[in-house]
Amino acid sequence: MVRKDRQQAKNGSPYLSIELRDRTGSIPARIFRDVDVIGSRFDRGDAVEVRGRVERFRGSLSAEVTALRRIEPGAFDPAEFLPSAYRSTDELNGFLEHLSREVYDPALRAVVERVLDTEPVASEFRRAPCTRGGHHAYLGGLLEHTVAVGTLVGEVCQLHPKLDSDLLMAAALLHDVGKVAIPKDLINKPGPLSDQEWTAVRTHTVEGQRMLEKIGGLMSEIGRVVRSCHERFDGGGYPDGLAAGAIPVESRIIFACDAFNAMTTDRPYRSAVSIEAAIVELEDNAGTQFDPEVVEVLIAQVRDRYGIAA
Repeated sequence: MVRKDRQQAKNGSPYLSIELRDRTGSIPARIFRDVDVIGSRFDRGDAVEVRGRVERFRGSLSAEVTALRRIEPGAFDPAEFLPSAYRSTDELNGFLEHLSREVYDPALRAVVERVLDTEPVASEFRRAPCTRGGHHAYLGGLLEHTVAVGTLVGEVCQLHPKLDSDLLMAAALLHDVGKVAIPKDLINKPGPLSDQEWTAVRTHTVEGQRMLEKIGGLMSEIGRVVRSCHERFDGGGYPDGLAAGAIPVESRIIFACDAFNAMTTDRPYRSAVSIEAAIVELEDNAGTQFDPEVVEVLIAQVRDRYGIAA
């Protein structure tokens, strides 16, 4: 249930205007009978089971709901409400394995692979959406986004050979691993989140660091990078409000690559922006959201990949 509005018909009688959504799409609907009784059973964001009839209204399909039952959290599979990644899990896993082999230090590569292949992280990481209602907001979206960011990071390393490529690639593959620790009822909630719930979702970088520090050793350094992957160059990011050089350079690179991939990916409420438009967005936000030097290197790589002249 993504929308619930109480409205009034021309004859003065109340009705509920709602919107129902599952993995196949959405449909507007109305409830005309027993409005107060049925309306008291659910709220926006709930999973519901409905009965009624579908008809064509002003050229589009619409439903009239005659019965409705709220489904308790945990009693349904989120896969019924979320679309799936465009590529198969097997294909994305193949890309992830290839990228993990780009971590050349054997000890570090082994730990990265252990994090990604040990349950329950392995299953959750490959199944979870990356965001709620934003980029990669579908089952398998977290894995797909991670592969895309890792690919970009690998290409940036080729243009910036002084970087610690092992540290950077390892952090790129694990930068969103903390999302598997966010309660599933928040990640999978069909409706909007409260401010408090959004704050909880944004703890994923801290959760990621916590998970990696438990392993210790090389993962503690990776955790430091993961924690800062949403810090802005001007200090307006989270969780610590770090700015400029106080942000690990690896975090600054991952942040820019993450944003580029997010911009060039379809969202439920808008289509992906063009590569050219994404380049302009990076340039416009260099020095505020992004490190200007990172933007320069990333744009050079993107232009080379897509054959776009400067």
